[in-house]
Amino acid sequence: MHDWLEWYVQQVEQQKEWATFRDRYLCPCCFMPTLTSRAAYDMCGLCDWEDDGQDSDDADVVRGGPNGSYSLREARENFARHCTMYRPADTSPFIYEQMDRQSKDRIFRNFSIAILTGSDEHWQQALAIEQILAEERRLREQHSH
Repeated sequence: MHDWLEWYVQQVEQQKEWATFRDRYLCPCCFMPTLTSRAAYDMCGLCDWEDDGQDSDDADVVRGGPNGSYSLREARENFARHCTMYRPADTSPFIYEQMDRQSKDRIFRNFSIAILTGSDEHWQQALAIEQILAEERRLREQHSH
């Protein structure tokens, strides 16, 4: 256990060049500008990847930790197919993610247009939808406890 923890801390503390767009960092899973910092355990509001510092250089490694049994590569493949990092067999989180699918599609579309065209309007729309989605999730979590 100690060896794993030491390795994990070394991976997280590596100095890497993180990709950004405007004032946001790109999520290592869905590549959208959803993170306010990197390797700080921010949760992507689009794909649900928790950013523990993993990136393309070690995408095949299953680190455990906040992303459980998922490698970054598998999470990316799941996102490409299902718009979530989760496997369909992981019923609860997969169904939960599908509830937010329409909002996530709108966020993804607006961020994509903003990145491609530099559109402030689409950037602002994506941020607004992101806030609404976060609030809806917070309320659902309150009611489920």
